[in-house]
Amino acid sequence: MSFSAGLDVLLRPSEIRLVRRSALLGRLGKKVTSRAVVPEAGAEPWRACVEALGGMLETSGATTSMDVVVSDHFLRYALVPWSKDLVRDAERLALAKLTFSQIYGSMADDWVITIGEQKVGRASLACAIDRGLLQAVQAVARQRGVRMRSLRTALVERLNRHRRLLREDEFCFASIEPQRLTLAFHGKAGWLAVRSRRVAAVIAEQLADVLKQEAAAAGTREGGTLYLVSESPTESLPAQLAGWRVVRLRERVGVRKPLAATPPARALAD
Repeated sequence: MSFSAGLDVLLRPSEIRLVRRSALLGRLGKKVTSRAVVPEAGAEPWRACVEALGGMLETSGATTSMDVVVSDHFLRYALVPWSKDLVRDAERLALAKLTFSQIYGSMADDWVITIGEQKVGRASLACAIDRGLLQAVQAVARQRGVRMRSLRTALVERLNRHRRLLREDEFCFASIEPQRLTLAFHGKAGWLAVRSRRVAAVIAEQLADVLKQEAAAAGTREGGTLYLVSESPTESLPAQLAGWRVVRLRERVGVRKPLAATPPARALAD
């Protein structure tokens, strides 16, 4: 017998995954349920995924709360420069919104933007999500009587999971999802660039070229330590790349580790 303590939810364009946590059995009390999703033509790319979430919550049994991780397919990232004149959270958030507007124009008007903690003299990692997606997930939770405790991005979730293993000052963190690669470049001065793009199903065949292209586009040095994160243990990823020391980080599906005390970016909230 186990008592439901809540769900971990993963939202992707082609998949939704629920991991049930048990208050009685702790880490051992986990059940993973997944469902394939087919995006609807002409609709928002996240619409079918959120609708599927509603159906799964309805049939998943008693659930008190959920923590949601959103695929990088649905997100945008940017770096917000350091400014000694901006010390309040509201001022830093205003600069983050301006940064996204300068990059994406009027599209950013419909996004909810959050910004991470910032060390003196260093840029901050900021992320943006479609306001409609955030509100739709919140509405599904309310309709099913489930408390949404947090909503985090795939990149930030993985950075939090593995941050104690990122020992070098200079590295590239590569977060691999189905048909999506997000690269976070880090140097001695902190975060240098974040790049995210669609990729082919077999990422190994184009990883070297994508790294070269994105490092050039970001204006960062090509080479150093490359941390690769992919949840598929059978995915063929290169053990060596010219100029890079490749480190494969283990990602276990359905195992939720505690967040670090000071995450690279805060959880999203409206």
